[in-house]
Amino acid sequence: MGSFIEHILVSAGWPLAIQVGLAMTLLQDSNSLPSEVQTHQLVEQPQKASKDTESPDTDPRELSFDSARQFLEFLGIGSSDFGDLADGTSWQEHENRLLRKVLYHLHVHFDWWDLERLSRKHPGWEEVLGNFERFRGEVIPVEGVIEKTEAIELPAEEARRLGFSRFYRVRLRASFPGTTDSSERKAWFEVFALDVPGVWTAKEQIEERGGAYLLMLKKGPEEGPGPVIFAAAKRVAWYPNTLLGRLKMDVGLFDLLDRPPSPEVPREERVPPRVARFRLGVHNRECFYQLLAAVGRAAPGKLLEEAKRQLAAEGQTFTSVVPLFNEAEKNRGRLVLLTGTAREVLRVDVPDRDIRARFGITHYYQIHLFTEDSQGNPLVVCVREVPSKMPTGSGPTYAEMVTVAGFFFNTWAYRRQPDEGSNSKEPVWQLAPLIIGREVVWHPREAPSPGPWIPLIAAGVFLILLGTIWWGMMQTLRPRGSGRNYRELGK
Repeated sequence: MGSFIEHILVSAGWPLAIQVGLAMTLLQDSNSLPSEVQTHQLVEQPQKASKDTESPDTDPRELSFDSARQFLEFLGIGSSDFGDLADGTSWQEHENRLLRKVLYHLHVHFDWWDLERLSRKHPGWEEVLGNFERFRGEVIPVEGVIEKTEAIELPAEEARRLGFSRFYRVRLRASFPGTTDSSERKAWFEVFALDVPGVWTAKEQIEERGGAYLLMLKKGPEEGPGPVIFAAAKRVAWYPNTLLGRLKMDVGLFDLLDRPPSPEVPREERVPPRVARFRLGVHNRECFYQLLAAVGRAAPGKLLEEAKRQLAAEGQTFTSVVPLFNEAEKNRGRLVLLTGTAREVLRVDVPDRDIRARFGITHYYQIHLFTEDSQGNPLVVCVREVPSKMPTGSGPTYAEMVTVAGFFFNTWAYRRQPDEGSNSKEPVWQLAPLIIGREVVWHPREAPSPGPWIPLIAAGVFLILLGTIWWGMMQTLRPRGSGRNYRELGK
């Protein structure tokens, strides 16, 4: 289905979008898992399928599906497979076979855009529970409270075949309207998820807001005040009770920034290993754009107001940039307030179809910001909008004073021109903190105010001009005859 895009930002030209290929391996035999699983490779051509993993002639990216169930049927999971699930019972050992196949396809073939656009939005849960067969295999977005998470490790051989070594069993409690206007029902979801926020794995009991796009598997037994539904998910999101969580940012995505980046796109110059993980690519793309979408949901001025409130409680006016340079991992997701000189403000157009469709993001602005305490090192700020009258551009003469509130994303690596006097003529790598905000406050440069001597000069010029006019008038009004008489007497 939809392709991943590695959005790479460079200092000189900024947006440089590189299409990446998604290596896809489809099952021909719907009753068996593949013996070899192809992994995602950027730009590389998909490897030839073995006899056990022959792909159908039709590429699913060329097709259009109306539902997740329809897509699963194309991938080889049909009614006969779902028929093995026994409603009204707890999860059975023999049902793990279908579960592994579903998780494999969520891992390999479903991207975030697929899950969102194929999901059934806001169905009536009474209808879902009353006619579950109609919704089996469909994707429904669910939010609620996460109560428990358990990691399930796979045997080495099975992990090799599936392409992942573990998954998680997550218990999610959700509420929905009952049959009367004032009633409320609860349901519990036992979710088999490929990924969860790392902080949950260290806790036995959890009480955190979260959500996921759930692929419905079966209805379990009634348990106390509500039913149990078994489902599968690509990931369970975390929405903590913070400003960022309330803006519906999956804060757990910051975990992905510590994972190794995807294989590099072949290019003329190798990227040094020490900076590879700081570039924007497939491994951190979802986190970057979710954060950019989250700040867009904030009301104008909300981030600035909240940042000022937090800093006032600490007795500060602006955020020190030192921790952003030196302790990036500890400050991810932190709301900061910065002011300084923008030496570059450029618009970046987003060509990615899925990002435009999911988040409505068509462009953003990138700013090179120098603050008083950054010691001549730039911070990079990405915002959704800038004031309409604020000039954009770059170069030695460009300098605009701005203030911005935003969330710290991570250290970012980009290319810049070498310093003057350097023997190298090639661009060098620069590391900079990357902050994502909604807007900037622009402080236009005021016209120079007139000094106290300007009015004095103006008054002097006025008096000289007035005197000149008076002298000219006196010469004009002087009697002409007296001059002639004087000359006559002097003969």
